[in-house]
Amino acid sequence: MSVVEATETDAAPFEVKLGDEQTEFSGTTRLFAEVAERFGVNLEPQERKDWQTLGRAAYIIDQYLDVERDVVEPDIAPKLFSGEPIAGVPAELSEDCRQFIERQTEVRQSEIRQRLELVKLLVERQAAAVTPAEVVRIRREEAELLTNLSSLATDGRHDVSGRHRFNAWLGTFYSTGYLLDSFLDVKEDFENGASGVEPNLHSRLVIGAAAMKEALSATRKMSPRLLGKCALVAFRYEIRNKKPDFKNPGEVI
Repeated sequence: MSVVEATETDAAPFEVKLGDEQTEFSGTTRLFAEVAERFGVNLEPQERKDWQTLGRAAYIIDQYLDVERDVVEPDIAPKLFSGEPIAGVPAELSEDCRQFIERQTEVRQSEIRQRLELVKLLVERQAAAVTPAEVVRIRREEAELLTNLSSLATDGRHDVSGRHRFNAWLGTFYSTGYLLDSFLDVKEDFENGASGVEPNLHSRLVIGAAAMKEALSATRKMSPRLLGKCALVAFRYEIRNKKPDFKNPGEVI
């Protein structure tokens, strides 16, 4: 796949090499598809592709705003979805992001762009947060933002009821993931400046309780088989930290 090469004057914190639908974020995408089908949704191929595109985009945005702090790219989220070239990011992915927005209605396009402008602000708010309750609120807002982008369209669909049920489940799934991430990384986030919350027992209890509440809400609607798949995805992403570094596009994550 083509890759935009970084130059000395336009350096990238990392180089993105894309895999395919069987590798990058394949576990999450398959999980979403199975849950959607369980709720009676007739999933379209483009909807599955959009989930992978959004997963890739979310991870790249996170790298720029949360990990590669010395890289000045404040508008990475709206820029990525505008189709503008970004050092280290394949033109193919930028084009997928741009097309994702252009397939939406004008009203929806405006809504998405407004939400993308909030991404950097949420990261800054978390860095300034000093209580675990603040982190919980911010992480839920981040989850709501990604849920909004990833939710299935419902207007004019014959399976609208199932799509509403899936979208509701998706919200609790993302909230659980974000809160679990903060629970596991509370010490690391404090040390690297991603959060001002001290990694003490109180902080862990508050964030952990919030994550457990969201997890219970999500799992009440799932079969034992799907619960197992959720646990596997969580284990890969959070416990084993098996997340894409884009250096091995053939690796299944």
